Amino acid sequence: MLNRYGNIKKFITDVSELQIINNNEVYISKEEDYDIAVVLENNQINKFEQLKEFIVCITKCICEIDNRVQEFFKQDIEENYFPYSLEIICINDEKMGEFELDYWGNYENTQFSVICIYKNGKLQIKKIGTREINC
Repeated sequence: MLNRYGNIKKFITDVSELQIINNNEVYISKEEDYDIAVVLENNQINKFEQLKEFIVCITKCICEIDNRVQEFFKQDIEENYFPYSLEIICINDEKMGEFELDYWGNYENTQFSVICIYKNGKLQIKKIGTREINC
């Protein structure tokens, strides 16, 4: 399942194509592709134009983040199968460069979050589920 989000052509990476729908959602991939959305808080809707570049940066990192998360599960939790899909991304309005990816279970009603920070062109995963990490 590594590189399952590796086809960058299935993502919206042109800032001019990003748009808000359903009052607070910015889809970064089409439903028939990956169906992933960035969900904006009320105060972020007014800052949408300023957030577009950051949303594109996040979009370009999704494959790398997902691969790291899968490797974490494989090595640390000793789980060979990864029954989760990335569904929602939230941008932390109070911590510049920080964002959260919500993974939902494919077969069970379960979910977990991954907290990341993107600063100065570098990506760091801070937390997977309840585990603080540095990878």
